[in-house]
Amino acid sequence: MSRQITQPVNQVRLTNVAVVRMNKHGKRFEIACYRNKIINYRQGTETDLSEVLQTDRVFTNVSKGQFANKSDLQKAFQTKDEESICKIILLEGQVQISDLEREAQYENMSREIATMICTKCVNPTSCRPYTQLQIRNAMKDAEFVVHPTKNVKQQFLDCVKLLKKKGVIEIERAKMELGVFLLLLSDEDHDITDLLHDKRNECIKQLREAGVTHFAKEEEQKQHQLETQIIFQIDPSLYRAVDSTMKDIINKNERVNLTIRLEIIKQVVTMEGDAQMDHEIERKEKVKIIDHEVSQQRIQQQQQQSKEESDADGANEDGIAATTRDIENVAIVSDDEVDKNSDTDDLENSMSAKNKKKKKNRAAAAAAAAAAADDTTSTRQSNKKATKKSKKAKRREKEEAMERTERKETEQKRLEERRKLQQRTEIDDDDNNDDAITAAETTNTSNNSAETKSCNTCGGTFESQAQYRLHFRSDWHRYNVKLKMKGCAPVSEREFLLCDSDAFFESF
Repeated sequence: MSRQITQPVNQVRLTNVAVVRMNKHGKRFEIACYRNKIINYRQGTETDLSEVLQTDRVFTNVSKGQFANKSDLQKAFQTKDEESICKIILLEGQVQISDLEREAQYENMSREIATMICTKCVNPTSCRPYTQLQIRNAMKDAEFVVHPTKNVKQQFLDCVKLLKKKGVIEIERAKMELGVFLLLLSDEDHDITDLLHDKRNECIKQLREAGVTHFAKEEEQKQHQLETQIIFQIDPSLYRAVDSTMKDIINKNERVNLTIRLEIIKQVVTMEGDAQMDHEIERKEKVKIIDHEVSQQRIQQQQQQSKEESDADGANEDGIAATTRDIENVAIVSDDEVDKNSDTDDLENSMSAKNKKKKKNRAAAAAAAAAAADDTTSTRQSNKKATKKSKKAKRREKEEAMERTERKETEQKRLEERRKLQQRTEIDDDDNNDDAITAAETTNTSNNSAETKSCNTCGGTFESQAQYRLHFRSDWHRYNVKLKMKGCAPVSEREFLLCDSDAFFESF
């Protein structure tokens, strides 16, 4: 008995499409488009619908191939023309992106940000750009998150700020090199040189007010009788301020025969030329010396602060004692004044009042002295606690150092015992089984020679296949290949690690 074969004849199944969805009047409408064409249509670069849409029909579900009802289209869009409806959905609908597409979008955007950082940022010490791999690793360490809808340039600026804040790598925006050119169109005036000199000084003054600090030397700047120039470097964030100041200078210039213009000489100023090993080693040594000096200055500042705090504590104690004495003297002087102003008739009453006032003044002085003493005792107790804490920390450090030395000694003893045992076993084996050992050695050497592999370019040997493959991806192998292409001798791994590999790769 034959079975009836059922096929979805009335369904149109579409694969490998980008779906644009729009919900309106409680209904869902979808259209099937080509990938990477929707953005071009929305930006205006693509105007032909046949290049964007895979079919002119409107669906309720593209994956199942279900078409939309014309009555629903009339209610939702007030028209039955599917071409105009497709235009509305293309411009206002939501693009349904798969996980793979979203990952590819994030990857492309992060790559664009990294390339922008490589081209527009440098290392402040060497003034050389970083590689893209270094920037990508730094972005991961800084935990920078790529935003899918945010502008790439704004994300580039945010990423540079985050890298500076977290200190993952030393980075800054590369300087721009600009030039201000002053040109006299005629030489009718006799004081041409004075005029140019005055205008030049005025421009330099206003540029310094705008934030420009790095000016080129006068020897490097070309100066003629009718023309002069000012070359300087600025941070890209100051370009608008410099541009506005130069426009103000041009507007204020009353002379018609004098022209002033601002030109960009270099967008990015970087260190050019081949990097030499001696210079790189000297630069790294200078950086280490500067770091050492900075650390010593910090230690000296901390010592000075501790001395000042101790001196301030002693001065506070002296001041408290002096205040107590002044209070007692004031109390005595006030008592003497009361004695002089008292009447002879009411001597007994005045004596009693005088005694009361003396008691009150003495009580106030005693309270002030007690408060000062409490303050001094509290400060002393806090200082004692700090010294106790420091002593405890020193004891802990000593104990930890002793434990470390003991561990090292025990490990050394254990290693020596193992070596002795190995030597004994080797001697016994040599005496008993010389033939077996020689056979085993021959087999081991053959296996090791089969397993170990060497690089013909670099000259290194590798025990496993994974290490051999990783070597071909390393910077050391890449650098030796480039040296080989130039006809130079290869460099060993130790020599390669002594130099800055990134600076060497920039030279090729």
